[in-house]
Amino acid sequence: MREVLGVGRTAQVLAENDGAVVKLFFDWVPIHLIDAEEHATAAAVAANAPAPRLLGRVERDGRTGLVLERVDGPSMLDEFTAHPSQVLPLATRLAQLQADIHACDGVGLPMLRERLRSRIESAGELSSRARDWSLARLETLPNGDHLLHGDLHPDNVILGTRGAIAIDWMGAARGDAAADAARTALILELGSPPPGLPATRRTVIASGRREFRARWFAAYIRASMVRRADITAWRPVVAAARLGDDIPEEKRRLCSIVDAAASAKS
Repeated sequence: MREVLGVGRTAQVLAENDGAVVKLFFDWVPIHLIDAEEHATAAAVAANAPAPRLLGRVERDGRTGLVLERVDGPSMLDEFTAHPSQVLPLATRLAQLQADIHACDGVGLPMLRERLRSRIESAGELSSRARDWSLARLETLPNGDHLLHGDLHPDNVILGTRGAIAIDWMGAARGDAAADAARTALILELGSPPPGLPATRRTVIASGRREFRARWFAAYIRASMVRRADITAWRPVVAAARLGDDIPEEKRRLCSIVDAAASAKS
């Protein structure tokens, strides 16, 4: 039996021979999402982004898996919860990693604008007023052609021997770097710790997340030259689209972010 290295919302990661892992998706995950992650991972590697190399695709016991380069090392989240005094260097490292990703071209990937529009249109939690405002606001924001990870946060970063590596590229797209930074900012603010994390480490996250987010934000602006105002402009639109992730504990806060922005601009 292969060693289980990790379990996420959509897949298990199993050890393979010859320095590889298999990301084996649960059978309920739609095949088009697996196709998207395969394509996005290959595109990220081709763009020289810090991503694991894609080595193949397998079918096992009725489940589809992607064979990927094995990146040994702790996740950034594990490192932070084990050593909370390292908040500054870790937040700075996340910011630099994101800036490095955004320095790459997102050629061949779907445009972020189209993905956000679809998610906002299907967000049943939004009032019709908030939805209409979000869609109109989206049209005023820039397209961009940067490589965007789409879900960058400390649990999707492995601190390996060749540096920080971003994993889980299912949400990758092409677009404005500020939009991707706005999503990371929301995750750092609202995101729940992964299931199974010990209570002591949950306490570290609860007490340290505000400082981590502030340090990351400042470091990202320095590293990327993206303006704080540009990230702030994307915040309510990205919040509206994030409702499509269907995370129950976030929905009220996300709706309040959108409603407040829509009311302020009306």
